[in-house]
Amino acid sequence: MLFIFIAKNIMKKHLLSLVLLCAVFTAPAQTGLIAHWDFNGESNDVSGNGHTGHALNTIDTTGMTGAVHTAYYFNGTNSIVTAPYKPDLNLTKFSICAVLKPIGFYSGSCLSNTIFTRGREYPIEGVYSLYFTNVINECSTYDSSKESFGSEAGTDKSASTITGFNDSPWISKNVWYKVVVTYDSTYWRVYVNGVFLDSVAGAGSPIGNSTDSVSIGMSIYDVINDPAYPYNFKGFIDDIRLYNRVLSDSEITHYSPLAINDPVSHRAISVYPNPAYNEITIENSENNTVAIYNSIGQKVYEGYIANQIQKLDIKNFTNGVYIMQITNSAGYKESLRFIKM
Repeated sequence: MLFIFIAKNIMKKHLLSLVLLCAVFTAPAQTGLIAHWDFNGESNDVSGNGHTGHALNTIDTTGMTGAVHTAYYFNGTNSIVTAPYKPDLNLTKFSICAVLKPIGFYSGSCLSNTIFTRGREYPIEGVYSLYFTNVINECSTYDSSKESFGSEAGTDKSASTITGFNDSPWISKNVWYKVVVTYDSTYWRVYVNGVFLDSVAGAGSPIGNSTDSVSIGMSIYDVINDPAYPYNFKGFIDDIRLYNRVLSDSEITHYSPLAINDPVSHRAISVYPNPAYNEITIENSENNTVAIYNSIGQKVYEGYIANQIQKLDIKNFTNGVYIMQITNSAGYKESLRFIKM
């Protein structure tokens, strides 16, 4: 069937950053991907593995690319996203990837800022996390100038491990960071903006198994265990991915929430080429409705896809980043990003 456009050229062409339009990123491969929360207006797991998030007191907002509906704001007090337990969360190795912008530092007990955590530190096994903290004086003196990214795995976050993540340059407020931590059952490795920072030896004990769930932006299990340790994150989170393997150096170096040169693939849907000039192709295995939003949140297209391979004319779209929201007959929604050049 033919698409019927309801799109308008609402505003004159606007310039995006040359870096955004011209840089080439390669997203980590999907092999071993356990969950992917892209926060494109919702907290769904877009990996297709069913780790649907439940957001509380978050705000849908602008992400790293400058496009609206591509990140969540966490208020540092009671914002959280949770995802329930599934057996594939029990890992022996992992990579956790996140794109975030802190705008404040937690100054409560033990000074930790939760980005992602599965489970709690005490007393249950199966915990692993990505956080940042005051690594020099954690649980003693607050010093916001010495914040550094770290991780944990197993039953305990020892003092030697915490101070091991003593990586400068220190974290600054109001700066976007692309962070990857990996754990190979012995060593943690930390990468920030594609640059390797440090390798820290673990205690050698296995992570173990549990039936704990995931929390983002707050350590919900630590709060349940002791309300004095919420470890709230304050700022913006654009993207979080969890893998059951250690990503390669190339995958880590080029990690980005926006994969410009690769086809965008979610569930049974692919959109390509990306970036595109005059036309995009949508490969689709079921009937879906499609809405496309520009970088300031205006809906520029709405239509219905019934064919397995459907072409969409975008030559009259203004150059920039677009969000394609796809809804199937059951009401399940997910969002993809593409660039019109």
